[in-house]
Amino acid sequence: MKMNAATSAIAALPQIRMTIWNFCKLDSLLIAHADEWCWRAAALLARELKRSIVMDDNQIPPNVATMGSRVEFRIEGTGLTEVATVVYPGDGHLYEDAISIITPLGSALLGLSEGQSISYAGPDGRSVKVTILRILHQPEADRRRKTKRVDETVNTLQFELV
Repeated sequence: MKMNAATSAIAALPQIRMTIWNFCKLDSLLIAHADEWCWRAAALLARELKRSIVMDDNQIPPNVATMGSRVEFRIEGTGLTEVATVVYPGDGHLYEDAISIITPLGSALLGLSEGQSISYAGPDGRSVKVTILRILHQPEADRRRKTKRVDETVNTLQFELV
């Protein structure tokens, strides 16, 4: 099978993973609002959705950036490390360090694992490379930890009652 340049470029991108919930909500937002958003951001988000591996929320690894994740990252060439929380449009006021998914950087971060890098077109059209250093908080992993603690507490209480 012969690949065209666009297919070849997408195949060279790092593998990304996304939760079912994130995928469905972002797909709906893209369909409803893409014509209102910056075309580069909408195109990048559409590309990321198209190539993502969609997983159950309970199965997404804790080192993957999902919606609501707080991510430590570095933009190549700046030497600076930054921290941001990846948010849905309109949720920026909820976090001091919010980066909207409808920005090229927000779309680029989503689905990457710690250590992965991806390039996207910056405001001037030049390539910008971002690398995820650490996932500081992931909502799905936090929910799993809390559920496990509740289950352990319930099991302990049941044992003590017997």
